[in-house]
Amino acid sequence: MQLLGHLALGYFSGSAAGWYTREKVSLPLIWVSALLPDMDMLTNGFLVHRGPTHSILLAAALFLPIWLVTRRGLPYFAALASHTLVGDFLTPPLMLFWPVTDAWFGAPGFLQMTLAGEELLEMLLFALMVAVMLIVYVRSRRLVPQRRATRP
Repeated sequence: MQLLGHLALGYFSGSAAGWYTREKVSLPLIWVSALLPDMDMLTNGFLVHRGPTHSILLAAALFLPIWLVTRRGLPYFAALASHTLVGDFLTPPLMLFWPVTDAWFGAPGFLQMTLAGEELLEMLLFALMVAVMLIVYVRSRRLVPQRRATRP
């Protein structure tokens, strides 16, 4: 999956986790968390793409101490996990369980997506995300009482 799909999946999973935990979430941090596994693309070949940075075990090991101390942050972990467990799992392979094993994993063949199917899904998810964000924005504006001008 590419940028738009990861942003949309991160938004949906992070927002759902925020609703569940009643945490107010930061949309930019949700999006950064959703894209964090792809930082391997910025290492100029030092890290193989979809390698250790896509490990759900490494993500959990880094997140767990933060959560144990603060009892917060689950929406950001959900956004990060959506990158690997949904977005890239459907277009394998990736090192899902590194450092326990450096084997490559992915969805079974019948679940794997073609490039055209992946692009279509990504566009639909992104359009749905934008629609949901607009609906939430409009509804929040209606719930806020409008100030009326007072006469002196």
